[in-house]
Amino acid sequence: MARKKHTLLPPLSDYFVPAVESLKARGGSATIEELEEDVAEALRLSEQARAIPHGDGRRTQFQYDLAWVRTYLKWAGAAENSERGVWHLTRLGQAMSRDELRGVWRRIVAEQRERRRQKAGATSARDTEQETPEEEQETPELPWKERLLDILLSMDPKAFERLCQRLLRESGQLYT
Repeated sequence: MARKKHTLLPPLSDYFVPAVESLKARGGSATIEELEEDVAEALRLSEQARAIPHGDGRRTQFQYDLAWVRTYLKWAGAAENSERGVWHLTRLGQAMSRDELRGVWRRIVAEQRERRRQKAGATSARDTEQETPEEEQETPELPWKERLLDILLSMDPKAFERLCQRLLRESGQLYT
């Protein structure tokens, strides 16, 4: 998830502490809009910084970055979204220190890389293995959502964009 550098916006890792502090200050839950306001204020972002567009879509880069922060917090077990647009802290999220929060992004990215590396190693090992009876080959299969996520995360950004465009066209949501 390489992002374009914007001099007016801080690195993604700087968003985690203010996001969790916002949730704590609001009693453990907040809407996306409330999180955006609180995090922008905590990071002292100007209106100009908050208005930087993300690609050709309606979202700003700030909104896009904060969406990824929420996703990483969810993957780390620190936050959940109980309803569309409403996020709340888990017990783990409540207990995480500022240092742990700053390291969430790096830890999740490292875990994803390791999982992909192990998967690639397992695939090449399977290719070189002799065939064994099915009973001996039983390995737990990743849930389809995890497999799909691994595939999507490893895609070239342009290929992902083309996939999204095709899905939108197929569903009748993209008019060209």
